[in-house]
Amino acid sequence: TVPKPTKESKTKQEDDKFWTVEDLSPPTSNLDGHPVSYLVDCVEHLTCPRRDLKEPDPHTQLLHPAEAFLAGTLSFTAAKYLTQKRKIFLQLVENKRQGKGFTKTHAQQACGVDVNKASKLFEAFKGVGWFDEKLFQAHL
Repeated sequence: TVPKPTKESKTKQEDDKFWTVEDLSPPTSNLDGHPVSYLVDCVEHLTCPRRDLKEPDPHTQLLHPAEAFLAGTLSFTAAKYLTQKRKIFLQLVENKRQGKGFTKTHAQQACGVDVNKASKLFEAFKGVGWFDEKLFQAHL
């Protein structure tokens, strides 16, 4: 018999389908000119086992080098990172449309991954200024 998919395996399958989540992410151009570790440097006490995001991950080329470094630091594949990033910014825009703020808790709820890793994404994105409302005016 074929084993039933577990919640964890279903979540993993969804994490690999970043293209199914609308991309409202800010441009990565503000990461240019900074060291590759720039996003990680915005996060205090990041102690995840590092994953090398070089080939054969087919989606690494879709990430800015700083994002690839952050994804590897969080032990995410490029697809998982892109999915979580898109979910965070989709929720941020939805909150803004409803006149609500956006907190670390909102990011954790949007992601559906380990809350500590979602918190690290929130901190990194906040650290590089990606939650600035000016970046989302076109979506509001």
